[in-house]
Amino acid sequence: MRSPIRPRTIAVCLILGVLSVAASAFLIAYWPRTNYPNHARLDRDRHPEDGEGRGFIALSYVSGVGYERASGWVSQQETSGGYNYASTTGVMPWPQSMGRQVAPWLIGDEPWPPDRVSRHLLLLRIGWPFSMLEGGWSQTMRPPRPPARFA
Repeated sequence: MRSPIRPRTIAVCLILGVLSVAASAFLIAYWPRTNYPNHARLDRDRHPEDGEGRGFIALSYVSGVGYERASGWVSQQETSGGYNYASTTGVMPWPQSMGRQVAPWLIGDEPWPPDRVSRHLLLLRIGWPFSMLEGGWSQTMRPPRPPARFA
């Protein structure tokens, strides 16, 4: 007669599984990467007639074993268009949850940045077989204020 699996055995297996995923996340995070096997980039002009404002949008997604990096950048450096685009895809292959975090004005409900304001968002997920660590970065750049004038 077989003995049933004890709760302690199940708990030990679960703990070892979580620890191995956590260890792999830290190893993947610090492992040097020399190439990006899956890289997608989409650059385009913003469409003022659709309420996007003037300027351009640049989206990027990089994935490999145990990591994913996505970024979204909205800027207005040249209001007349004609940027140097380096698009490699027509549709971003990132997971929808990453897209909502790095391009909330394009995918989510967040309004587009106003004219003369640039916004750059970056998201990194690390871990295998599923993401264990996630980190992000955000930068908003506004035009400089005019100098104060004293009478």
